[in-house]
Amino acid sequence: MFLLTSLSILLFLVQVYAQSNWTIGQDVNTTSGIVSGNASYYYPEVSEYLGIPFGESTAGSQRWLPPTRYSGTGRINGTSFGAACPQSLGSTIPTSVLGINPNQSEDCLTINVWTAPQKGEAKKAVMLWVYGGAFQVGDSSVSEYNGAVLANNQDVVAINFNYRLSVWGFPGAPGLEQQNVGLLDQRLAVEWVRDNVAAFGGDPDRITLFGESAGAWSVDFYSYIWIEDPIVNGLIAESGNVLGEGGPGVDLLNKLDGYAAWYNLSSALGCGGEECGAATVDCARNKTVDAIWNATYSFESTDGLLSPTFAPWIDNKTVFSDVVARANNGQFIQKPLLIGTNYNESILFSEIANVVGMPLSNTTTLALNNNFRCGARDEALAKGKQGLSSWRYLYADNVGDVGATHGDEVPLVFGNDTGMSGIFQTAWAAFAKDPVNGLLNYGWPTYTRNGSTLLLIGPNTRVIVDFVSSAVYDETCPNSVISP
Repeated sequence: MFLLTSLSILLFLVQVYAQSNWTIGQDVNTTSGIVSGNASYYYPEVSEYLGIPFGESTAGSQRWLPPTRYSGTGRINGTSFGAACPQSLGSTIPTSVLGINPNQSEDCLTINVWTAPQKGEAKKAVMLWVYGGAFQVGDSSVSEYNGAVLANNQDVVAINFNYRLSVWGFPGAPGLEQQNVGLLDQRLAVEWVRDNVAAFGGDPDRITLFGESAGAWSVDFYSYIWIEDPIVNGLIAESGNVLGEGGPGVDLLNKLDGYAAWYNLSSALGCGGEECGAATVDCARNKTVDAIWNATYSFESTDGLLSPTFAPWIDNKTVFSDVVARANNGQFIQKPLLIGTNYNESILFSEIANVVGMPLSNTTTLALNNNFRCGARDEALAKGKQGLSSWRYLYADNVGDVGATHGDEVPLVFGNDTGMSGIFQTAWAAFAKDPVNGLLNYGWPTYTRNGSTLLLIGPNTRVIVDFVSSAVYDETCPNSVISP
């Protein structure tokens, strides 16, 4: 007994020493090289490491190819963000309205880490964020995604990264072995975290992948792609899933027109059209980023966030045409899921549509809301069907008297840890620390087809949560695509 007690004390002292020996912004040895950081502007006890390359440049001959792991031995100044990946909302809407980094480059595959190893757990849970933006825009340097609050208040290692977007990440071009290279960028980032997060005080066996909008779609795509080697231990999808309206056979991702969009682009670039086949890709690799954007403006619609021309498409390698069957058969990562939506997702899209002069009908707005909400229901049910734990939420705060819309929960997840933000952060971190039992210990029951298991957050602008039956909120949904 004395021996066991002494051993426990020794292990505790070693753990404390490992934490207290950390200095803010100290050098960290990674597979990318030795990275130096600094103190977070928001929380001086949090070390931040910014702009760490995890993939080689995707320019020139590497354009539209799967990413290549970055391997370096030199020193990396991790005190400023890297360049954003090339992106655009079309010729009429500047990306500056979304706070996107104007510094853009094809050498953009960088990752950012926020951590405080000198306190709390010696091996911390890891929360790895995937940004949204309809696969058209997005940037890890957006202030809303700063991970310092999570690292400081929730005792986790918070990480985000860049991945290729639009035509750069999802070209839909002839002759390419991989069409959805943006999704492969995300996988490479996960592998980098697995290989390096321990050096930042993180636990590589407790990585939760979480994202919003296109980031949530990405999380869901990931769950169907990497079944044999998931790496991650938990999944959180905020306002995005691949089962909405029956899966990715919907117009957003249905590329049954072959390479039509690509040939429109290649023709506008002077590289020829369908008659030139795969040669158009080699030609386009020699064009500048600006030339390619200008070419897309000549034929692409102005509503890039509503119906993007270049987005993930069905290749049956990373995006599957039979995803509904796969969901029913359990052909996905066997890990817990936290998924949910906001009460009135369509409001944001209606506002965008009005800006570009393409107002949405009531039928379209209902379909948008159903796409998010009903798909979330079905993903949660699919996990439960396999005996996996899943949790579902609905954020219903009356923001601006219209109900919480698309993206309204994001600043709460990364926010100041008070009031409503505290609810999101505490729950998300509890899941990340223990995806199986964390939310059960928090008092949140797993989601079921019947019963009061939907977490309703913040109705009527009150800081309140309630467990309700999802039936009333899903009354406009078609029958579930997941069989009992």
